[in-house]
Amino acid sequence: MSDVFSPFFSVLSEPGLRTALKLLVVVVFAVVGWRLITIAIHSIIRRLDLDRSVGHTLRRVAHLILASSVAVWTLSVTGVSISGLWTFLTTLLTLVAVGFIAVWSVLSNFICAMLLLIHKPFRIGDQVSFPGESISGTVSDFALTFTTVRHDDGTLFRVPNNQFFQKSFACRPAAESDKSVSLAQQLRADEAARM
Repeated sequence: MSDVFSPFFSVLSEPGLRTALKLLVVVVFAVVGWRLITIAIHSIIRRLDLDRSVGHTLRRVAHLILASSVAVWTLSVTGVSISGLWTFLTTLLTLVAVGFIAVWSVLSNFICAMLLLIHKPFRIGDQVSFPGESISGTVSDFALTFTTVRHDDGTLFRVPNNQFFQKSFACRPAAESDKSVSLAQQLRADEAARM
């Protein structure tokens, strides 16, 4: 039995072919992982009823992590020593961490964005306003650092996400504001019919 497979094993003993097969495994892992991540996040978005922009951000972060893992795995398979790369990356991440401390407001907005995604106090299309301030309108976009609110006159306000935790705000869901418009139109029609 070992005589049958010995030509196969002798070919696999060549370093170039063995490396090529390992790279093929890495590529298959990357393609399958990419697809599974996309399917899983799409399922999570549907199940939790999150906005599409949230799904886009989650997919980008997950794909970045996968791509980084595949890059390190590829370097390892091809025989490139990753100890120097690892030292560089940990140093870089340490500097980035120190930079985040220096830029605390950005980090604060990012954390608040995650909390807003979890608690969902408003959605795109909802009407929001900050009592005592001139900022009010329809939520038109949500990003990791700020939320865009479009005023009735077209003015765009970019509200830092941490403001939704530092100040009180009023929110009227899009469904309610649509009902109030249709109710107002109905009242006008009834009034016109009476005249």
